[in-house]
Amino acid sequence: MDVVGPLVQVLGAVALLAPSPAPGPWTATLDHLDVVRAAAFARRDPAALDDVYAPGSALAAEDAAVMGAWQARGLRLGPVRTRVLRASVVTQDVDRVVLDVVERLEPLRARTADGRWVELPRDGATQRRVVLTRAADRWRVAAVERVSG
Repeated sequence: MDVVGPLVQVLGAVALLAPSPAPGPWTATLDHLDVVRAAAFARRDPAALDDVYAPGSALAAEDAAVMGAWQARGLRLGPVRTRVLRASVVTQDVDRVVLDVVERLEPLRARTADGRWVELPRDGATQRRVVLTRAADRWRVAAVERVSG
């Protein structure tokens, strides 16, 4: 009785249904940058975004504007974390990598001026093209383009 053939078919089907992990070191890199970004949001510290975004990237200013808008409304965001569901390397060289990433914003809460926590609407999966650049042996986000979702 051949049990290997059906087992391979089942495992193959499960693999198609399961989210595929991002390429090894890039998953860790994206996660590290996300942790630093989440800490910047938690502390409302736009200057900390310099450790996330490449110099000259408009993304730091965009995040700082989001922080300011929430603060102006008297709200403080809880941890702003993103989960990478899938990623693949499009191009890579010594100081630049382009990734196709499918990600989803984790559940998010905001603290009101009176101290209550409010759940914010859930986010769906979004596909993005992420460009990382390296300077002084540190990877930072240079650009992010929404592809779909």
